[in-house]
Amino acid sequence: MNPFVLILLCVSLGAVGQIALKQGMLHFGQLELRLPMIFITFSRVLVRPLVVVGLGLYGLSAFLWLIVLSRVELSYAYPMISLNYVLVIGLSWAIFHERLSWSKFLGTLIICLGVWVLSRH
Repeated sequence: MNPFVLILLCVSLGAVGQIALKQGMLHFGQLELRLPMIFITFSRVLVRPLVVVGLGLYGLSAFLWLIVLSRVELSYAYPMISLNYVLVIGLSWAIFHERLSWSKFLGTLIICLGVWVLSRH
């Protein structure tokens, strides 16, 4: 498989994992990290199906990332992870109806331009 395609797969899995985690956490609202309750809170969080899916997607992404690292230079592959920001911002806008400000939009364009420049070597 083409390393760039494998990198895009890793990035996509990470972004979808992030969306699944956010969707799973909507059930809880804002969590507090007070010491007596922290273990109970996280035991409840870790049994939410979408949280489990999100963590699983991250795990799969990490495994595929090891394959990427075995095939390409880190200085080429690692900047490509910034595409994760682009996907998460787009998916957050589409799924959670989060606000897409001009600064977020411009930032994502700059990230895409940077990835394009780096990928041309």
